Amino acid sequence: MLGRDLLGVLGEASAVGLSRKDLDITDASAAITACEGFDVVVNCAAYTAVDEAESHKESAFTVNHTGARNLARAAHQSGATLIQVSTDYVFDGTSTTPYRVDAPTNPLSVYGASKLAGEHAVFEENPDSSIIVRTSWLYGQHGTSFPRSILTAGRDREYLEVVDDQVGQPTWTRDVANMLDQLIGAKVHSGIFHATNEGRASWFEFAQKLFDLAGWDSDGCSPPKLRCSHVLPIVQRGRCSTIANGRIMACNPLAHGNQRSMTHGNLASPHLCLPNRHHDQESKPRPGCCRL
Repeated sequence: MLGRDLLGVLGEASAVGLSRKDLDITDASAAITACEGFDVVVNCAAYTAVDEAESHKESAFTVNHTGARNLARAAHQSGATLIQVSTDYVFDGTSTTPYRVDAPTNPLSVYGASKLAGEHAVFEENPDSSIIVRTSWLYGQHGTSFPRSILTAGRDREYLEVVDDQVGQPTWTRDVANMLDQLIGAKVHSGIFHATNEGRASWFEFAQKLFDLAGWDSDGCSPPKLRCSHVLPIVQRGRCSTIANGRIMACNPLAHGNQRSMTHGNLASPHLCLPNRHHDQESKPRPGCCRL
């Protein structure tokens, strides 16, 4: 989801995207080979099945910890900067104010613990050229996300139950992709950043807004009735997982007429002079490329 949007922002002349079939990040030797000749490596791969991770801890840690470590080690060996995408789940969600980048971490779930372990591994293996970008409640045009799932369910059901006791920041993947593009262009080499859309909402409020925007009435289709769910979740989740973006922030695309805008503080505009793969399909990637 995020990887495809990032490829769209960077363009095929600037970036090479690898799917799970192309690269198994849990294979250390494969990671080293894949990172050769690139200036920047962006790791959008992750084990993100939060509930399933509770009963598949080894699988979650293999991808989110070992995989991240392999890429950081490979990036260090090739002289590349690694951008590791992380999550708000590294926090416990008990704070009454948005979490700053330097706030103490305390994951409540296996998923959050595995992503935090990945953060630590990245800085251990490549301390001077690693960037952590934490984001939250991602949704986008591609892949599976809450809006697509809830709207699909709404077409088939008369009632939908959605929790209202978890608050976060629904974030459009294209906005995060634009922020990553800015980081790459500004030649930032290390640090922790938070990248989410502005504002906050519960899952229930998010669903309500989606139904308002769906325009079902104009299609002769009535939206389903929403009910607040009080079923205990499989995974312990914090009640408020909003994170403070500081100088990197974005407006919520579901607010203000569904318009999006981005502000990036003093980050410079990107200027990536990278080779066009179309002209050299069989050769190894050349210096200056960005590997996703």
